[in-house]
Amino acid sequence: MSDPADTPTDAATIYDAFAGKYRAYSETKSDYIGAVDSLIADQLRDRAGVMLDYGAGDGVRGASLAERMSPVQFFQADISAEMVARCSVLDLAEQVFLVSDPNWSDALPPLDTVVSLWNVLGHVPNTDARRALLAELFALMATGACLCIDVNNRHYVGYGRWTSLGRRILDGLRPDYARGDIQFTWKIDGVNYPASGHFFTPAEMRDLLETAGFQIAHSASVDYKTGTVSADLTQGQLFYVARKPA
Repeated sequence: MSDPADTPTDAATIYDAFAGKYRAYSETKSDYIGAVDSLIADQLRDRAGVMLDYGAGDGVRGASLAERMSPVQFFQADISAEMVARCSVLDLAEQVFLVSDPNWSDALPPLDTVVSLWNVLGHVPNTDARRALLAELFALMATGACLCIDVNNRHYVGYGRWTSLGRRILDGLRPDYARGDIQFTWKIDGVNYPASGHFFTPAEMRDLLETAGFQIAHSASVDYKTGTVSADLTQGQLFYVARKPA
């Protein structure tokens, strides 16, 4: 039996605690965040339509993206009540949703664009739940709509060239998504929170997206430190534009 103290804290609790520090921490990753945002804006400028920022955090990033992309309607959603409150204070989204509320998405019109950024999918606790979330987003989207998503990359060469190579060989020969699961302790304001996350492989992301019904239209890697964009999917975080086909 596992020690309750070692049981990972749910994402809502952690991000409620982290909400006050989120903006300052985000600014330390500005090169990476800016590169991903530019990829999205370049792909979808003036074609955003009805847009949802899913996993919005404090809302600042999604609101900035919306200003660049000029959606017809803009919505935000998050698992953390504290983050939802911060999005609401910005007063830039038409409506902000707490995704743990029953039927949270009932008021949404069909979506043309969904952004889910900075490893939101990696905070979902297991593969079945990740499949369910992607299927839920797919169902909310109009035909031809785009999902823009980026996630942590298990094969990133920044973890060490030989480590990356070894993981690619092992994952190619004996795929097991559970290898991407990690547990760690997140210290926030002197409190230790047992936490968990997930690092994805390109093959895993293709499986998850295509099983949900998406077609991958564009993929790239974005270096987490420098923001350098590459077609080589070992060179950074994994970024995808995926479409809901007709």
